[in-house]
Amino acid sequence: MTETTELTGLVVDQELGRGAFTTVHRAQRGNATYAIKRPNPDNASDPGLLFAFQREAALLACVDDPSVPRILAAGRHEGVPALVLEYIPGGSLADRLTHGPLTPDQAVELAAQLARGLAAVHRVGLVHRDVKPGNIMLSPDGTAKLIDFGLALLGADPETDKDRAVGTFLYTSPEQSGMLKRPVDGRSDLYSLGVVLFECLTGHVPFEADDVGQLLRLHLTAPIPALPDGDPALTAIVTRLLAKDPDDRYPDAAALLTALRACPGGDTAGAAAVTRWPISGREAEQEGLADRWRRARTGRGGVAVIRGAAGAGRTRLAEEAAALVTDAPVLRAACQEDEALPLAPLRNAVEDYLRSVALLPGAARAEAEQHVRDAATVAGPALVARLSGRLAELLGDAAHATGEARDDHLFAAVATFLAELARRSHAMMLICDDAHWLDQGSREVLARLLPDLPRLPLLLLLTERDGAGTPTGVPADLELDCAPLDHAAVEALVASRLPGNVVPADLTAHVAARTDGSPSRWSPTCCGCSTPACSPRSGEPGASTWPARTRCPPPPTSAPCSPPGWPPSPTATGTSWSPRRWPVPGSAPRR
Repeated sequence: MTETTELTGLVVDQELGRGAFTTVHRAQRGNATYAIKRPNPDNASDPGLLFAFQREAALLACVDDPSVPRILAAGRHEGVPALVLEYIPGGSLADRLTHGPLTPDQAVELAAQLARGLAAVHRVGLVHRDVKPGNIMLSPDGTAKLIDFGLALLGADPETDKDRAVGTFLYTSPEQSGMLKRPVDGRSDLYSLGVVLFECLTGHVPFEADDVGQLLRLHLTAPIPALPDGDPALTAIVTRLLAKDPDDRYPDAAALLTALRACPGGDTAGAAAVTRWPISGREAEQEGLADRWRRARTGRGGVAVIRGAAGAGRTRLAEEAAALVTDAPVLRAACQEDEALPLAPLRNAVEDYLRSVALLPGAARAEAEQHVRDAATVAGPALVARLSGRLAELLGDAAHATGEARDDHLFAAVATFLAELARRSHAMMLICDDAHWLDQGSREVLARLLPDLPRLPLLLLLTERDGAGTPTGVPADLELDCAPLDHAAVEALVASRLPGNVVPADLTAHVAARTDGSPSRWSPTCCGCSTPACSPRSGEPGASTWPARTRCPPPPTSAPCSPPGWPPSPTATGTSWSPRRWPVPGSAPRR
């Protein structure tokens, strides 16, 4: 980064909040009121702070949700790194809780707003890592806003994420504290939200200790304290959010939002969460998959294959197909190169499905589990129980019949089990992602399944990468090719990632050239040099604080994006800040 914007004309007055490293003040510029975040005096000379502020601004400019404050500018104010944000009148949730717990209805409304906000944050690949009452602002109109993304993690790289134990330990998940060796993803934020909800309902956090080590052990091993007598659905939600193992929590914020609708005041959770980016340039492929799924539901199953180069969006297109399935099982078999364990993709697909079934509400869970038992009974419970520990546990005594079985018997039994599960569920989709890496055993299972597909309500969806592994050779009645996107589709893709902005032609050209028209190779955090995805070059401020990653070439020299009425026309280029200029590198404001 060679240009630093001076944020001029701001009159700083009342202090709004103070943390270990930064302080937030209210600021006026003309008739407008802002919040300005600056380092505490002891940290003001840190050369990495300007980059950290620019990073935070660039990341949050891609998040479009009322529960996340708008970022307006990043640069220097009176020579000190600063971040200008939307001003939120009112106080924090921590302030509110000093007056007593919330009612269940209030807690549900708060959780619903934050769930939608977290869904938008997680969609761009961020993990907040510091969800706590002090970082939740309550505006006078009742909107809850999640603030302070200074600790936000972009992606999860276990080899380079060396400072995992960050955040406020009273609210930190076992995996984020390092007590549980699991990746830190969006489910860690859901755990922290569970602690917040527990405190909202009881007036205190679930685990407290004077010793930090003891506190972390409590989060890892201690049972969840009892909640006050109240609505069972809300109690179950908080209990599940506080599960020690992230696999036992809600898989994402959208699933939490769905569960909240069954609670008192659940109508406030009615608006859906946005969890995926819009897909661009694949309308014909989407329609083809939708039509093939409609036919499969009527008992005319078959095979669809999605082919394309690395980064062409094969997996994303498969996920769009999975989203069509609202009332039937979706089994996802993710294939790995050089997988040594026979049937590993199918084992994991069944395990993941049974894990999701175990989290369904009572009646739906009982029905789905019975379908699994019935399918296993037809296939041979002792054989199919070898596929999955969870399946063996569900089948109980039937899984323990003695007898030696050859592998070919197991392959046939698994094929029968999948076919019967599709029949008894009245429809099913089996996705094999990166099927060119399928192990031989899984290929044998699919070969035994193929003859019956035309008479089954089952769609087998395969994705294969051009020039990789060994193609399955499975005959398909729908073949889709993820060709590179044309210019219009790239433009639509970029615009969808930067909501509310007009995207200039040079940025579209830059992204198209960088990705060769393959949409999965680009994200908004890879257009400017202010995020870990495109970390600063050697010698720039903050370069030593980020792990080495693949870096983009310099983006276009013009402002990356300009919303209508905001042309990049500063009074003195690179030296002053104007409401008509967007000085955050790689980002733009939302309308």
